[in-house]
Amino acid sequence: MDENKRLKLVDIGYEIRPVCITCVYGRFSPNSHFGDCVRWKYDHLKHSDSHRDLSVYRAGSCGEHELNPGTEAALHGFKEFVK
Repeated sequence: MDENKRLKLVDIGYEIRPVCITCVYGRFSPNSHFGDCVRWKYDHLKHSDSHRDLSVYRAGSCGEHELNPGTEAALHGFKEFVK
């Protein structure tokens, strides 16, 4: 990463926060804002006999976030900004 870019990101307090799209449990289609969390299940009211993956928004988060190794590898020079 260009050092001036890195310094600007540090200067503005840039952070990559733990969100569903970067989590090992998140499953998203490439152009969708919503997907599924395979960590959390729930009983759907209309179909009480079926457990379902929890539908989530890609920018949401919970206390059980685990950074996806593929995402970590793709971050390259931005890894230092992961919170």
